[in-house]
Amino acid sequence: MNKRIALGESLGLSEEQLAQVAEKVADYLAQHEDPRNAEENLLQELWKVGDQDERHKLAHMLVKLAQQS
Repeated sequence: MNKRIALGESLGLSEEQLAQVAEKVADYLAQHEDPRNAEENLLQELWKVGDQDERHKLAHMLVKLAQQS
């Protein structure tokens, strides 16, 4: 994921734009993919129970986490 974040940043995407993309990806994954491990399961469950604002904040946190990796 870090490579994708770096690519987005090199294209001039802001953190907000990266978080919006992360939200779309997370929505898709939560609806169409089964978690492969406990960490993915936790993220999916958090995504499902969160409201729109909470999901947006989680997407920002995931972008920040990927930037640090």
